Amino acid sequence: SQVQINLSSGWNLIGGLNSIIPTGSIITNPPNIISSMFFEYNGAYNPSNSLLPGKGYWVKATQNGTMTIVSTSKSSTDVANNILPFEYQLTFMNSKAITRLFLTKDIYDFSVYELPPLPPLYLLDARFEGNTFVTNSNGENIIELKSIEFPVRLSIFSEVDQPLLFEIYSNGKVTETFGRSGDEILFNEPVDLIKVKKVTIPEQFIVYQNYPNPFNPKTYIRFNLPTSSDVKLKIFDSQGRIVEDILLKDLVSGLHTIEYNASKLSSGIYIYRIEAGSYAASKKMILMK
Repeated sequence: SQVQINLSSGWNLIGGLNSIIPTGSIITNPPNIISSMFFEYNGAYNPSNSLLPGKGYWVKATQNGTMTIVSTSKSSTDVANNILPFEYQLTFMNSKAITRLFLTKDIYDFSVYELPPLPPLYLLDARFEGNTFVTNSNGENIIELKSIEFPVRLSIFSEVDQPLLFEIYSNGKVTETFGRSGDEILFNEPVDLIKVKKVTIPEQFIVYQNYPNPFNPKTYIRFNLPTSSDVKLKIFDSQGRIVEDILLKDLVSGLHTIEYNASKLSSGIYIYRIEAGSYAASKKMILMK
């Protein structure tokens, strides 16, 4: 049997179906007026290739018209199979809902991946800046994350062996962390935004000059790791005595930043040394209180 549903320009909420409808079988009049995917809402928006009985779905139309659906008993394949070739799948989940974002390549028109407006009573919502759930993996992207509860867990799945750098902005602070396929990141409190980008794996071990320098009492020490390794940060005073020895376990290859707090030290010249496997390098820094 066939069912005809009226569509208005913009976002529409449809439902009331009595059988499974693959979205690919839907015909519109005028033709091709649907400009988004179909989204179900189970505490979070998720795209669907099939419309199921008893559920409501959001869909966007470019103008007023109608859509005609034909009843069937077959469902479509998973949405992720239609977002190819994706490089990264980012799955956000709390105890009540789950939603996914995708970083892909060779796609530059993301209008079809636009998400519906943020619901007034959300359980979990994650979207890229521009209100899409898919964006290009080249360059830096901004993720907006909202949740009714924390913690929120982020699981990473990747088709490529290249880590992602996440800059997490929360309560005026910025935290950097790296993620590869199979890694998880836990958000224990609300975040203002998340910046994410691919990281080029360095070919050599490099320790950079700390910044700021001179400093009081915090400074940042950055270094490149060509391979995954445990890392030691050692701080020496001007007499060559160790004043602090910090072990950082299981760091992945890539660029790393350590925030060092010297509040317990007195003013003076210090040496910081990074040791990673067979690699080691040292630089001077100045603490001025």
